[in-house]
Amino acid sequence: MGSKQTFAIVHANDIDGIGSAALIRKALGTPLENIFFNNYTSSSLDYIVKSVLQLAEPKCTIVVADLSVNDSQIERYIQFLRVAKAKGCKAIWLDHHPWSTSAIEKVANMCDVAIVGENKGNCAVDIVKKEFNLNDSISARIREIAHTSDFKLRCSGSIKSAVDAYGLAIAYYNMLPQHTMYSKLRSVVSSICNGRIPGKEVISDAKYFKKMNAARIRKMLSDIRTFGVFAVGFSEPVVANDACDAILKKSGKPVAVFVNTETGKVHMRSASIDLVPIASAAGGGGHPYAAGFSVDIKKYGSFKKESQKELFIKKLKSYFASAP
Repeated sequence: MGSKQTFAIVHANDIDGIGSAALIRKALGTPLENIFFNNYTSSSLDYIVKSVLQLAEPKCTIVVADLSVNDSQIERYIQFLRVAKAKGCKAIWLDHHPWSTSAIEKVANMCDVAIVGENKGNCAVDIVKKEFNLNDSISARIREIAHTSDFKLRCSGSIKSAVDAYGLAIAYYNMLPQHTMYSKLRSVVSSICNGRIPGKEVISDAKYFKKMNAARIRKMLSDIRTFGVFAVGFSEPVVANDACDAILKKSGKPVAVFVNTETGKVHMRSASIDLVPIASAAGGGGHPYAAGFSVDIKKYGSFKKESQKELFIKKLKSYFASAP
């Protein structure tokens, strides 16, 4: 399998992004080495842009899936697409997150195909599967798992086992050095394409991380900060959904905020409050009830001191106040 004329750029942090990469590979024969993973950080985007533009041959196809465009990154994407289009490359963007009017006008309109914005009821795998007319059993299976995971639907049996395993393993892989993360995530893509859903490696890595995840969340819950509608927890990397669910349950507040003290990624979850305006004010994005942004970890000193945590909470208050 493999057509060097195709590239895939997907969300690094969940099975919807990784599953989208697998379906793109199935549809277009994209080589594993041409699949790139974006976690919404500037460093991640810069690495992808540089790598793809160096490798891309004239008239290749670049597919982006499960990624929205933060307003702060619009110009970088415009530059990327401008160079790709100058090479005669085809750009396809398939996403289900909310997009700002500016992002649609300036980025989506540069693509040959753009199915973007709040595609309600669809995860990215739903859109990719439909766009490439994939009706085989493997595509149907990963679509069911990704859809269930992304919309947090109740499930049981093998679907629940797969959702849990992918959630834990992918979270773990995103903590690893970049070259190891890429190797692991590309391995997941390969195993899906080969019908191993989930594969033995994913199951094993998920079990390893599950114990670590539980211990770190227990520690995080011993020091939750609350103000207004927010409850904030700080921790080394854990599964964001698990952390936020635990924060919501313990605090009783309507909005949970989990801060990854190693990466500076901030995850927000709520069942009742639209989080996109807050995330956008901080330069991030996401869904109405699941959004996030990133902070400069150096500025906050990895949140080791009380004063550094208080500084973050002060900034969070300002984002909330400035949100439309």
